[in-house]
Amino acid sequence: MIFDPVKDDQRIMYLKTNKIPFLLIGDSEHDFEVPYVGIDNVQVGYSGTQALYTEGYRSIALLLGNTKSIINMKRATGYRNFCKEHGLKETVYHHVYSLESAYKTTTDILRTKLIDAIFISGDERALAVYQAIKEFGLTIGKDIGVLGIDNIKMNKYFYPILSTISQPKYEIARAAVDLLIRQMNSNKNSIHHPELKPTLVKRASY
Repeated sequence: MIFDPVKDDQRIMYLKTNKIPFLLIGDSEHDFEVPYVGIDNVQVGYSGTQALYTEGYRSIALLLGNTKSIINMKRATGYRNFCKEHGLKETVYHHVYSLESAYKTTTDILRTKLIDAIFISGDERALAVYQAIKEFGLTIGKDIGVLGIDNIKMNKYFYPILSTISQPKYEIARAAVDLLIRQMNSNKNSIHHPELKPTLVKRASY
């Protein structure tokens, strides 16, 4: 299994060339060539932006990690699609890998841009976003909205409790194992793409 594949991923080329059964967990740039299991990440980017927009936010920054990550590319596509449809300015920040980078990026945003919502890929990094916002004397859920992705258990300890987009982790894991076993038993890659639906979990952060 390959987690979070990137553009032109050499691991995929090696496995395909050597006819080794494999699958991707996350997303694929080769939708009809390699097996993968994940969620609709274009929809994640689109529906998250839509949720913030519906609550009245109009200047939404999207924070992502690796620019070569297929997951990040598709989430950015969904975000941009919604922004274009509704005439919103696109504000995308990449290389937000850690708590430190999330804190620095949020601080830079608040110093230089008029942003009223932050949509961040990864709930854990939202903790640093919260810290930066509070240091600027702003109220989360009132002055500025925050939305994460993943629905991790620590969310209930955020104050205010973090709104997020939940991934069906159990269903993804089960579909991945089933698909990999099918490939091993048939001695070839089964080009099947179980794509599961993300769920918006609205709480108190926007």
